[in-house]
Amino acid sequence: MSKIKSFQFWLIIIVLAVLPFHAFLVTSIKIPSLWKELIIFVVFITSLFNIKRIDSLDICILVFFLIGLIHIFFTGRSAIEILYGIKYDYYFLFTFLVIKHIDFSEIQKKIALKTVIGASAISLSISLLIYLFLPENFLVHFGYFSIASNYNGQNAIPFCHYISDTIHCRFQGFFAGPNQLANYLVVIIPIYFYQSIKTEAITIWERIKNFVLNKKDLLINSLWVNRLYIFLFFISLTALYLTYSRSAYISLFIQFVVFLGFISKNRLHYRYFLSLISLTVISVCFLLPIANPKFTDTYIIRKASSVMHYRKGVEGVNLILRHPLGLGLGRAGPASGRIADNYNGLIPENWYIQILLELGLVGGLLFIYILFRILKYFSKHNNDYIKISLFCSLAGVCISSLFLHSFEDSGVSLTLFILLGIFYE
Repeated sequence: MSKIKSFQFWLIIIVLAVLPFHAFLVTSIKIPSLWKELIIFVVFITSLFNIKRIDSLDICILVFFLIGLIHIFFTGRSAIEILYGIKYDYYFLFTFLVIKHIDFSEIQKKIALKTVIGASAISLSISLLIYLFLPENFLVHFGYFSIASNYNGQNAIPFCHYISDTIHCRFQGFFAGPNQLANYLVVIIPIYFYQSIKTEAITIWERIKNFVLNKKDLLINSLWVNRLYIFLFFISLTALYLTYSRSAYISLFIQFVVFLGFISKNRLHYRYFLSLISLTVISVCFLLPIANPKFTDTYIIRKASSVMHYRKGVEGVNLILRHPLGLGLGRAGPASGRIADNYNGLIPENWYIQILLELGLVGGLLFIYILFRILKYFSKHNNDYIKISLFCSLAGVCISSLFLHSFEDSGVSLTLFILLGIFYE
């Protein structure tokens, strides 16, 4: 292995290891928030002379970049608006493109995966202990803003975000908020789960049975390692519950349904099992409001939040119809919030509507097609546990993006797309 490739690899490992702590480090010790973008750019510069053959997916991503470039020239946006637009809309795809063209050994792939698992486990464990056993405003001592649920793009991250009309803190870990953590968990939960059921020379369906029955003789991992992964899997589910992120709950359910589709050899059994799950979910949705209407209204329905999401989505669609060519890079989503006063930009609460607003119908549809192509690639490897888990991770974030700006957080998008690039062969 050349020294340059080794250098690139360890830079990528640093990024993966630090990402779960990014928001905390930026807030507490004031490290530059662009540290990860700079590292990825160094990896790009050092890989310019070793680019592999460009394929059709690369061309689609480059055309997507070109559409943004055209908007920069013709819409006359300010430099800061353009930079934020590039950061949020393009950098995770740029990262994927860079990583995709680097050759990684099998050992390096395993190290990258273990790094994500280890870093996320440490971040989750420490932050969950803080959330459960220390005062809720404990993070104020590390530079967090002392007023909950108050962020205007200028002040520091608040120590917590309350559930609407309550003083109940949602768990946000070391991330910028509970929704960001929830989306990160949507990425890593499938990885935890597949690591805990990894076995040799048997079908994935048998792996599930081994997971349930905890059969020691058929596990690749030693028993204590297997139990550690199972423990991490359930810890991550607990953490996800405590974020009270409805979009993440929906994503997790979709991931489970998709996973069953991969492992099921008998389609009739799959339909029966899916019907049973659907009936259970419908029953819970019907009975919960009767059994505990206050809990349902406060923690699940959250009328004010739901109405706001719907209203902003409708407003976004109407703007798309009026501006089919797009408003320009950085004019919607998190980038616009950074520019506007009190973080009051054009926030449609839907990543796809945001891209359609910024880059028009052509740019928005091309972005969706790029995601489809990546999903299609990973869906073809139904005997490769890590590729299936990454398919579920990307599918989960894509579902969550229907309700939130899920690709906004670098901990979510860069972790996911670095792994996708590493395992895209």
